Amino acid sequence: MNARVLIVEDDGRQLSALSRLVSMRRRDLTVLTARHGADALEVLEAGAIDFVLTDLQMPEMDGFELLAWIASNRPHMGVIAMTAYPDVISDGRMRELGGIECFTKPLDVGTILERIDRVLGRQSGHLRDIGLPSLLQVLEMERKSSVLTVQSDGQVGHLYLDGGELVDASCGSQSGDDAALAILGWQSPSITLHHIDHHPGRTVERAMGFLIMEAMRVADERSRPTAPEEEEDHRGAVVPETPAGPPLPEHVIAIGVVDLDGDGMSHAVGDWSGLEAVAELAAHVWEMSAEEVILTSSTHWIVARSAGHRALAVVAVEPHPARLKSARAALADVAARVNESHSA
Repeated sequence: MNARVLIVEDDGRQLSALSRLVSMRRRDLTVLTARHGADALEVLEAGAIDFVLTDLQMPEMDGFELLAWIASNRPHMGVIAMTAYPDVISDGRMRELGGIECFTKPLDVGTILERIDRVLGRQSGHLRDIGLPSLLQVLEMERKSSVLTVQSDGQVGHLYLDGGELVDASCGSQSGDDAALAILGWQSPSITLHHIDHHPGRTVERAMGFLIMEAMRVADERSRPTAPEEEEDHRGAVVPETPAGPPLPEHVIAIGVVDLDGDGMSHAVGDWSGLEAVAELAAHVWEMSAEEVILTSSTHWIVARSAGHRALAVVAVEPHPARLKSARAALADVAARVNESHSA
């Protein structure tokens, strides 16, 4: 039986041209069409679909709502997104966020067909799905005002975004940051998304990126017990008086202290080359009333917290949420050493 591909596009001319090109070049594919997400749901619920190619900006029910529905109801279905706004969402960023490729219009039909073949060829194994953190970050980039109803193991929670910013969360008797952390920690949740004009209330204080990473850290700690030798490594994460100190603990790239009164980095250990400016940026952000600062890149994460006495402890670690435990243990040791030096 031919594979069935659903193309979702609100522009009638583009939809007709794209479906015709795909059908002409691939006689083994059955192409179905929909003008927006609501039409697509009718098609998806009426029969089996193997692959969905959807636009993101559409009326009535847009591509983000459709992706949320697919994540909850067809988690192993192949999906590709397309957009006319490459400055907002790049295909590389979409891959990074949730394993979903996003192509810029006008499309290269040959490339699209190659991607469809690749995914359909893996249909018997694990395909790609859309995680809650990934969907939230896409909505943040698009500055969407939305409410997400999240369900997992009999629990129901709600996340509210205003202009892409997470402003409110509720789950049972919990609200605000605590509710957001609980919801973000649920495994394989069902997600329903609806766009709203505006959400006036605010209970969430911390940035969404911080909450996502914190939830991932907590989940990692729960699933992976800490070995005794790992504890010893963390206790060794101290800043010596000179660079010739003990070796850095596993996963830590560099440790240092930033003088908030302008003297720059001191007691630096490890490889800070190219990272000094990032550490100073972390200090600037922290002084704007942040409790903890996490700056991320593909090669390292910078984590910063107060060490007291107008000093900021900064640690560079490998780029992964699981490394935050090592970073925070090192930060605690830095603060202890700074306090010891001032009390001596």
